Amino acid sequence: MENDLPIVKVDTVVIGGGVAALWTCNALKDAGRKCVLLSNSPLGEGQTLAAQGVIHGGLKYAVGGKLNDSSEELAAMPNRWTEALGGKGDVNLEGVEVLSECQYMWSLPSVLSKAVTLFGSKALRNRAAPLKREEYPDVFQTPDYKGQIFRIGEIVLDCVGMVKALASRIEQDCFLVDWEKGAELVVRDGEIAAIRLQQQDGRWVSLQADHYVLAAGAGNGPILDQLGIASPQMQIRPLHQLAIRRRELPDFFSVCIGNGPKPPLVSTTHIDSEGRKIWYIGGDIAEAKGVARSEGEQIEAGQKLFREVMPW
Repeated sequence: MENDLPIVKVDTVVIGGGVAALWTCNALKDAGRKCVLLSNSPLGEGQTLAAQGVIHGGLKYAVGGKLNDSSEELAAMPNRWTEALGGKGDVNLEGVEVLSECQYMWSLPSVLSKAVTLFGSKALRNRAAPLKREEYPDVFQTPDYKGQIFRIGEIVLDCVGMVKALASRIEQDCFLVDWEKGAELVVRDGEIAAIRLQQQDGRWVSLQADHYVLAAGAGNGPILDQLGIASPQMQIRPLHQLAIRRRELPDFFSVCIGNGPKPPLVSTTHIDSEGRKIWYIGGDIAEAKGVARSEGEQIEAGQKLFREVMPW
């Protein structure tokens, strides 16, 4: 049956619709490759737009008290994105809004000495700079805060603008597909041989490529299962994040250094459609225990956390 279908050939098919898929497709197109992107949902929907827009350099993985493999592997990431924002990187992100040029790591008083020792060390001297009290962000300009704040060079981007910029350059190469009824993989010997696609007029075509790139996040799992690939597995980590909304909120781009191996909270600031400031809160509060809570329970847990760490 496959041999009876019209064949469309490209160099690469990218499966996914988030930032990884969009970035890959842009880079391939800039390299002169004929590339097609297939997504089963609107571009950016899911993790990309739900993320906080922080271009991590890995320092949040060091809040447990020492550098690890993740913190080292991500060290070059902010520079890579900065080059793209300047039009000189793997892809062109000129015009994408930078919400903040940095993040602030702030310690709870109980871990002050640990934070000063780690983030003042030679290993991090070029990545984290301690601030004088008069340099603290407005949200910490209070005598009630007794910790230490470090400036880290991790920019925060407008995720919506980033998706629009990446999509605008490959608009003609992106297609929305329905894997339940309008698209299916053709698998031979554990590899993708083709992708059968139903066109708007009802006719089917066989899309064939030299390379197939899986960049679908959580959607990679079912595809890998179909290919019989058990390792590496896609990390699935649900989050139950919080939003605090009020017009007069100050900007709050930060990572909190607490007693545990993960930041108690990670915050970014955004503006909603009515012009109100929003603090978008992730970190440990949003992970496993947060996912297990109902919406009401999570709000109560968030209120309790802020009373403890930012009582002012």
